[in-house]
Amino acid sequence: MPNLITKISENRQIVIANQINESRFKMSRAEQKLILYCIAMVDNKNDKLGLTFEMSIQDFVDFLEIKGNDYYQRILDITEDFAGRVFEIKQPNGEIHRIPALSIIKYKKGSIELKVNPELAPYLLDLKSRFTKYSLQEALSFKSGFSMRIYQLLSQYQYKQEVEYTVEQLRFCLNIDDNKFGRFNDFKRFVLDYAQKEIAEKSSLKFEYKLTRKNQKVVAIKFIITQAIKPDASLLKSIGDQPNILEDIQEELEVEQKEIFTPKPQPPQLPQTLKTALVEAFNFSDDQIDQLALKHTPEALKNALDVVLYNQQETLTKVKKPKNLFYDCLKNPDKYDLFPVEDKRKQEQKEEEERQAEERQLKLEEEQQEQEGEKTKIKQQAIDFYIDLNPEEYKQILKEVVAEMKADKTQSFIFTQLQRLAQKEKISIEEALERSLFTKHLGREKLWREKLEGNVMF
Repeated sequence: MPNLITKISENRQIVIANQINESRFKMSRAEQKLILYCIAMVDNKNDKLGLTFEMSIQDFVDFLEIKGNDYYQRILDITEDFAGRVFEIKQPNGEIHRIPALSIIKYKKGSIELKVNPELAPYLLDLKSRFTKYSLQEALSFKSGFSMRIYQLLSQYQYKQEVEYTVEQLRFCLNIDDNKFGRFNDFKRFVLDYAQKEIAEKSSLKFEYKLTRKNQKVVAIKFIITQAIKPDASLLKSIGDQPNILEDIQEELEVEQKEIFTPKPQPPQLPQTLKTALVEAFNFSDDQIDQLALKHTPEALKNALDVVLYNQQETLTKVKKPKNLFYDCLKNPDKYDLFPVEDKRKQEQKEEEERQAEERQLKLEEEQQEQEGEKTKIKQQAIDFYIDLNPEEYKQILKEVVAEMKADKTQSFIFTQLQRLAQKEKISIEEALERSLFTKHLGREKLWREKLEGNVMF
């Protein structure tokens, strides 16, 4: 007699071989729900009931959330499509086996009988290693089939904390051909970002992801699991009548929990200038630089980089494989002569110090010129302000300047010119002095020295 499928148990867990978890299959969300439910009902230890399951029509309708009065036709449509679904499973030798998900569907009075293909038994029964487990309730909660698949895939690597798929690999697992979401921005928006949000909202699994680019094209996606599915007693309870697999999973849970709470070693932070130089020289990724920082000191990395740069720039020998030279220098530092590199460093340091000294001197001169200009500006403003407020005193100063010029033989030429201007314009010599820019400047200088210099502060 087949297993009788009734209400969903919150404690039900999916336990499935990694090969089938990473297989490709084309199924609607309803079909995925059905196959996951059947897999969750499998007795992982034996096949006494032949992987056969029966569900009442009412439970079938409720489970797949079928609405409307034509539910019977909807059931026929769903099961007809489901009968043709296959798992494309990659084998260790590279072959792909296409295995139908179901071997038979029977329509009975008031119920439906489903039989999982016996060819899938090796991927579902008596699993001791290389299997994935996750919550049936969480897997069934997603509205998006892509969210459901990414949740399944990341569950396999949740305690390793990260996994990287090429774009082609991920499209294979999600059964997305090149014609769908051809622009990566669309793939990111409607698949990755949507799944990330829905999985975080509806499950205990959480993840971030990073994109790997090559020639500006995204070629791979690294998933970083920031919170694993919380292991609890419900898993052990759901398979408690299976002593062998219970022992295996208890042991694995202990290892997984240890991995969860043991922080990964963080790479030392290299100086930004060194990181930039490594990227420019060898096009290293952030992960590659982190690995180098874990294994080598900044000084060793700098020495190896400088050996490569010296050989490229200063010798007549062309470095065909600079990255190989870099790694060899890290591995065998005594093999390479660092004296010419050190001489070049000293010369570069000397040139840099001279350049900085020159910059400092130029900056100092600019500041001095700016200060002198500011003083002159303030001085002129002070004079103008004083003259505007004291016209009578200004006129008196003009008379004093005229008297000084008349008495000073060195300024006789200027005084003569002022006399001619006064006679021509029929104005006083003081007014002629005021109209002359040069002599007016002399008058203001006298005003500054005698009246303002001691009273105006800079």
